[in-house]
Amino acid sequence: MSDSSRSPSRRRFLIATTAVAAVGGSIGRLTGCASGPPPGPNDVGAVSDFALDTFRVPTVLPTVIVARDAGGIYAFSSVCTHMGCTVPLPVANRSRCPCHQSEFDGNGDLIRPATGATTQLPLGHFVVTFTGTGGTARVVVDTSMPQPDRAARAQPLA
Repeated sequence: MSDSSRSPSRRRFLIATTAVAAVGGSIGRLTGCASGPPPGPNDVGAVSDFALDTFRVPTVLPTVIVARDAGGIYAFSSVCTHMGCTVPLPVANRSRCPCHQSEFDGNGDLIRPATGATTQLPLGHFVVTFTGTGGTARVVVDTSMPQPDRAARAQPLA
């Protein structure tokens, strides 16, 4: 028996490792697991893109929720603090993690911890600033800058 019949060919090895990587990546997407946003400032759109009392997930930051209320614009992580699943946009000012049922309000504050968890953190906030002024101002979310004041809201200059 030759050595080539006992060991897999390079081609078979590459096919097998590619298949394993594809399945692994698919499982992460199916279970709702998310990695955090890329660090740094990110332009997420014009101020006019964010209507009052709405929540949006910007295309450039798929794990961040940007919201606007009467106080201004704010941003917080959509990565659940229990196991890292993606929390959907709030509906009626509430959002439930699909993995273990953690419940958060429209500010990312914890209403109810995950099933079986005794403690859990709220969803982290990020600093929001603007480039430009007035109607042409752009919203910038800096995911490398945590916003410790969970009540903080940003308003563009007139």
